[in-house]
Amino acid sequence: MKMMWSRFFLIVVCLLVKTTAPAYSQMDSDTTAASPDPRDLSGSNLDENLHIGEIPEVFSGASFEERAIFSQAKSFFDQGNYEISRSSLEDFIAKHSDSSLLPDVLLLLGETYAAMGKESRATEYFENFIEWFPGEIRLKPAQHRLSGLYFKIGALDKVLALWDGIQDEDLSRQVVYDKLVTLYLSENAHLEALRVLMKKRNLSSDSVNRALAEQEIILFIREKLKEEPLKSVVAEFGMAFPSDEALIRLIQIYDGKGDYYHEEQEVIRFLSQFPNHAYAFQARQLLGQIKDKIKQSRYLIAAILPLSGQLAPFGTQALYGAELALQLFKEELPGAGHYSRWSQQRLPYFPVCPWANCFSKRGDQPLSMQCDCGVRRFRA
Repeated sequence: MKMMWSRFFLIVVCLLVKTTAPAYSQMDSDTTAASPDPRDLSGSNLDENLHIGEIPEVFSGASFEERAIFSQAKSFFDQGNYEISRSSLEDFIAKHSDSSLLPDVLLLLGETYAAMGKESRATEYFENFIEWFPGEIRLKPAQHRLSGLYFKIGALDKVLALWDGIQDEDLSRQVVYDKLVTLYLSENAHLEALRVLMKKRNLSSDSVNRALAEQEIILFIREKLKEEPLKSVVAEFGMAFPSDEALIRLIQIYDGKGDYYHEEQEVIRFLSQFPNHAYAFQARQLLGQIKDKIKQSRYLIAAILPLSGQLAPFGTQALYGAELALQLFKEELPGAGHYSRWSQQRLPYFPVCPWANCFSKRGDQPLSMQCDCGVRRFRA
């Protein structure tokens, strides 16, 4: 009786193995080399290009027990019994970590977790497959599947890093980049979107497409980026494109706000970094106009400082700092600023301090730098 049950069990197992064995003797090279439709990078529930359990050399190289366990797990997966399939596959890894079926087990586990709605766990198995088997014939389909899972969980930075390592798929890469730009913009991640546009620009080998890509970046900078992101672009890209466009946009923003000081600084920086730029002539003209605007905007500033008592050292330092700043300003823009201390003037009359009679009338001498009550005199 035991003999009969043993034979029956062996027959059932053999039937399972035969059912899940490959339907063809070898994989067609054209099929494996072809990329999936770039418009659908999310992958299906079980991507047919992965050919899980269908590679003859791999399947036939496994032991009878390994094939039986794997076939049963795949059967459970096909029936929608994902939890049982998952348990069987993880037991397989624990017992047969060196099996020739390990690549298929990793792929099927990834698909099982994805079917269970646990995409983050699914990515771990596809990542392991890509890392452990870089020369596997199903590498690119697995990368595409992983890309789709990354998109689904919102791991956009991982999508970008993944596609940096995928070779010879510029059409699919361009579609991915467009999708990334759209998603980054929806999250107001403008700098990340710009970095993707720069990668897209680098895909263009001919001058026409490259010019079109650069025009797209220029429009993006002009229409999407505000002051702080523009500063970040300048800091990141330095003396290369699109730092020049970011500086031009900053100059325009400051000019519109009447912030001539920052506008002048950015014009000077632009001319320093891009002296031969097409905008350089206009920038030099603008620099002269800014100086004229500053000279026309005159303000009288007075300061009352503690120049005696315990706070006198701080007041003196503040005074020297103000004088130094004004001196530097006058050197950069002659005629734009003026100041005077009363103590530095020979005055025809001597006003009396409102708090005390501190000054004596000495018409041939300048007033002392401060009166006895600590009041510092200034003349605008």
